[in-house]
Amino acid sequence: MKIGFTSLIATLCVLSAHAEVWDFQKCMEYARSHNINLQKSKLNEQTSALNLEDSKSQWLPTLDFATTQGLSHSPWSGTQKAGYASSYGINANWTVWDGNKRDNTIKRDQLLQERSALSTANTLRTLESDLLQVYINILYAQEAVSIAEAGEKLGLSQMQRGEQLMQVGKLSRVDYSQLKSQYEQNHYSTVSAQATYANRILELKNLLELGIDTSLEIASVASLDNGTFSSLPSLDQCYKDALAQDLTLKMYQIDKSSATIDEKIASAGKYPTISLSAGIGTAYNTPTNFAQGLKQNWGENVGLSFSLPIFDANKTKINVAKAKVQTMSADLDIQLRQKEMAQLIEKWYVDTNSARAQYTSALSQLEAAQTNYQLSSERFTLGYINTVELMQAQRDYIDAQYAATQSRYMAFLAEKMIEFYRTSQITLQ
Repeated sequence: MKIGFTSLIATLCVLSAHAEVWDFQKCMEYARSHNINLQKSKLNEQTSALNLEDSKSQWLPTLDFATTQGLSHSPWSGTQKAGYASSYGINANWTVWDGNKRDNTIKRDQLLQERSALSTANTLRTLESDLLQVYINILYAQEAVSIAEAGEKLGLSQMQRGEQLMQVGKLSRVDYSQLKSQYEQNHYSTVSAQATYANRILELKNLLELGIDTSLEIASVASLDNGTFSSLPSLDQCYKDALAQDLTLKMYQIDKSSATIDEKIASAGKYPTISLSAGIGTAYNTPTNFAQGLKQNWGENVGLSFSLPIFDANKTKINVAKAKVQTMSADLDIQLRQKEMAQLIEKWYVDTNSARAQYTSALSQLEAAQTNYQLSSERFTLGYINTVELMQAQRDYIDAQYAATQSRYMAFLAEKMIEFYRTSQITLQ
């Protein structure tokens, strides 16, 4: 067990020595270029641009060339039994008016292209938010490892001191066994903290799309190390700022506008369609001379068509009703998103103030627990207290370190999340 743990520590030290240090900005720059979900969102954006180009192309006329070639055979004909015929034609068509369907389709697809761009930006923002939380969790896990290792070191020192006291008859074997058990518990806490840290690093590598053979460690944050926090605006102001920056809300607003245009597109089915057509063509049939036949059969045409729908089995009516339902649904999405943002901002706001208050209290507890542990260690050496009291003092001291560290990181994360929702920016200095 001890050999395996020593090997693990040695391996981690070697990896850390060769690991590249990444700060938050470097993580973001790498993720922008390599995150798969972000790349897929950019492809969807390209598709939206092509859909808009296709909508605009509906204003262009169509032009096609057609030809037929055929052989015929009449075995009992009294005249020519075999023949050859061909035709050639160029035809053009253009829709003059379709109830403004094309114009509205272009307007809708322009909105959808804008929505697609917002979706890409929102995917990036989600990635930034996830990276922020993972990054700070790694910093916390890293410090938790340091606390656990320090606790293990304290436990080892106590166990060794207890062994010396036992050898000179000043400590019973039962008390020594308790000190040894405490050291083993501290050792387990160290291993557990290291495993948590490794999992947090794995989460970061997954977000960055890094391979399993990549070793990295992250840079510390000065403001976190100093334990300083920024002042917050009022809750109401945070909510207003967050709504103004929220890309999901903007996408829902575009959905509503798009659905309104879809109503107009569906309504176009009630109006007539006017089209222009023109063409030229010729044909040839045996036994006429080929050039002469083409000349004799040459023809030109131009036409205007008018189509007025009378009854389409309620298709237009149903399509309009569906579009109206989508408009109402989009309006509800907007209301739900506003409610979600209110709950989200309030949660982070309360978490920030709560964690800051907990951190202030935890610092006082930590100072008291540290003093108590130092005095308990001295009193234990002099034989004034037993092992149970010493171990309790040690546990209180370690727990106080964890509490202060956890509340500090929680306050920092909550503060940065509010900053992110308010400004769409993340600054880690």
